[in-house]
Amino acid sequence: MAGDRPLPAALANDGAGSLEATASSSAHNQVASAPKWTTLPIEIWERILSFLVPRGCSDGDGHGFPEAEHGRRNCLCASITKNRKALYAVALTCKTLSPGALRALYRMPFLNAEQKRIEFVQRICRNNQGMLVPGMSQLASYIRAVHIEDEIADGDNWRPVRQFCLCDPHILFFLAANVRYLSLETSDRRGTEGHEPLQQHIMIHFFSESTKCRPHGLRWRLVPDNTYLKLDKATCYKPLSQLAKLELINVTPPSELTALLLGAEQLAPRRSSVLKAISAGLSPRKKLECLRLSEVPSDVFLHFRNFVAWRTAYEAFDQLTPEQRAVQRPPVAVPMQEDIRVFVMALYNLATNADRLPKLRLLLLDIKVARFQPPPPHLIELLVNKGLLSTATQGRERLEFWPPRASESLSSSFDASLQNDEFYRTIDALSMNARIFDREFIEADKRWRVVQEGKQTLVQLWNASRAEAGLEATEIRIVPSRYADQDSEEGDFCCQAESFGDTSLSLTNAAAGSTSAGDPSPNDVGHWNDPDVFSLVKSKPWLGYLHLSSHGCCVWSGDLPRDSNPNSIPSELGGEMPRVVIPYVVKLGLEKPNEQGAGEHKQGQARKATEDMDADQADTKRQRTEATTTQADGE
Repeated sequence: MAGDRPLPAALANDGAGSLEATASSSAHNQVASAPKWTTLPIEIWERILSFLVPRGCSDGDGHGFPEAEHGRRNCLCASITKNRKALYAVALTCKTLSPGALRALYRMPFLNAEQKRIEFVQRICRNNQGMLVPGMSQLASYIRAVHIEDEIADGDNWRPVRQFCLCDPHILFFLAANVRYLSLETSDRRGTEGHEPLQQHIMIHFFSESTKCRPHGLRWRLVPDNTYLKLDKATCYKPLSQLAKLELINVTPPSELTALLLGAEQLAPRRSSVLKAISAGLSPRKKLECLRLSEVPSDVFLHFRNFVAWRTAYEAFDQLTPEQRAVQRPPVAVPMQEDIRVFVMALYNLATNADRLPKLRLLLLDIKVARFQPPPPHLIELLVNKGLLSTATQGRERLEFWPPRASESLSSSFDASLQNDEFYRTIDALSMNARIFDREFIEADKRWRVVQEGKQTLVQLWNASRAEAGLEATEIRIVPSRYADQDSEEGDFCCQAESFGDTSLSLTNAAAGSTSAGDPSPNDVGHWNDPDVFSLVKSKPWLGYLHLSSHGCCVWSGDLPRDSNPNSIPSELGGEMPRVVIPYVVKLGLEKPNEQGAGEHKQGQARKATEDMDADQADTKRQRTEATTTQADGE
């Protein structure tokens, strides 16, 4: 449990007998006339306790760019800890309220450390039958959501697979039958074995015959980036049969998982247990509503577009007669790194079989980009020398080497950045010359154009297969990364957990642990409500900028787009219209633009973006020509 100290033995019993005795003994020494507050209806006490249940974020329009909300989330986690202490005190001191307090305490444990996990499992396993692991646990039946972190060290990867082992995660999955939201993290701490694929991870314990829970929401995170994993040792896929929402973080979907989600036997490896699961009807394909792939490398979008073009050309080549193929060279695939290739293949298989997911309404791709860099000093110096920016005082300049992100309080300056005044005309003129302007800005613009092109290719391929089957289109968003650091936030976990399971804290109904509760909420909260990055250019443009208060400006960081529609995609095909382009540097304190000046500036920016896009297409064509020539020379 996520409290500051373990609960005493009184809280470890399957029920609240010891707590009741403590409360009764205390009451015997009190004055005979009970205070009036003790006569309140039980429904009121249930309502009071409900305010102490751990709560997560309830952001109505998504975080936007969650890294900027780190301080707020730290306050939220502190509030959760404080509420748990209050529930702990209630469970110890009040006979009537103890059952409800226990249900609240055990409802959403956050086990982000090994010692917490060990103590928690010991408490739910204590019983009067002399068994190491009981057949059932009343305390475990209260669990509706759980976060578990596990580490893999040298030697762990080669442990034999057992039908039932005594590790903490395995016992939790066996006893906590009412879990509706499950958050799992695997940290690969191997040294000498780090180059081997990860096989004995926490998901192997979850994919077991002994697992009783059937979560509707699953989050699976893998750390670090360069870890490869397999599901070869999985023995049972029943636990995924009721899945409605799935989030994979830094996890390239293994072929077994992709095949199971789609219920597609042709995609499953031969002689694997997933084939039996699919034939037994255990695929969640008819229930899956939302899928989020987080920490996706930005290179995936470039290679996905090229891969789809190659597959389309190759399928056309394959339809030619033998005589035609004899005189025509086959299309050449653009080479890519192995990890990118595996991810592109998984995404392609999902897209071409999207008609097998009839309820899937939302696909989120959390793109991984390089952390923002400090503004280029030579560019700031150039603008200062031209008299366009103010000169920073000595010392203040050093403090802003890592400047803060811009905030909503500067939104009026971003509205004014569309005007056609001398400052922005100079910025546009400088950006035409890459030798003078910062090259990182040019590359960042190009990267976001490639991302939008890849997204458009994915949308067309994905929804084409659904249209043929008469299904509604799946909404696809490219969203900001939520995982800039390696620490999980308890507030985010609680936010997700709230949308699954029964929130009742009945103090009188012993059947509160019924497995019938827990249907997924139709409301998308937290991670599932994150906006598309290109829509943020209009709704929250300041999120992608750094604030240089000493120079009176904001500078683009590059980790969010500054162009809402860099490829001028029509609105009927999913492009943001009207198109908005924010300058690289936003000067603070300018007046709001007039309509004529803003229109002229937009036209100039659109012309420049079109020229950049044409140059990118020429580069891509040149790369394909070189690849074809290289192959021809090799032959």
